[in-house]
Amino acid sequence: MPTHRKLYRFFQECEKTLAPEIADLFEREANNFARFALFQGDCYARLAADCEMSIKTPMKLAKKFGASVYASAREFARKITGRAVVYVLEPVEYVEGAGAQASVRRIEPSPSFEKQFGRPQDSVITMDHALGQVLPLVRRMTSPTTLSMTDRNGVDHECVAEAFKTPWNVFILLYPIGALTRSTIVLPANIKPAAGSPGGMR
Repeated sequence: MPTHRKLYRFFQECEKTLAPEIADLFEREANNFARFALFQGDCYARLAADCEMSIKTPMKLAKKFGASVYASAREFARKITGRAVVYVLEPVEYVEGAGAQASVRRIEPSPSFEKQFGRPQDSVITMDHALGQVLPLVRRMTSPTTLSMTDRNGVDHECVAEAFKTPWNVFILLYPIGALTRSTIVLPANIKPAAGSPGGMR
């Protein structure tokens, strides 16, 4: 049997090679390497640190690094030192009897955001959800909108949310800008708390 066929047979029959957990490990390592190469190590993080906290920042950096907005938005949340969370949603759809809504594809909090607020567990954003008001139904981008979110210690924080949509996804960036006091809470009366969220938004 030729040498290359012997090697092929050896790797095919290797139990570790076929084990799902080993395959997953290799896939994760490959993805991490691809991210490292695409975003040039910590170059993305350095540039993001010099930019404003805005949904426009990962959009701008996506063009600079030749990445998709999806990949750039995830990297933005992973690498920034500030508190922010990126929601990646499926395109908005209209459901009879329920109105406009968008299913959650992924939620990527920054490390500092997750430490203070936890990881949101929302599965769908409806118009009754706190973030429903920033869904881009007509325009591609919505203006920064103020809402509040409660952290793990029960402290309310004034937050800003803004969104941008592509033909494939909707991206929402949410970030706190300060703790609220009784004298500073000014919220629309129709905003309801998000069901299932660790702290809750309103």
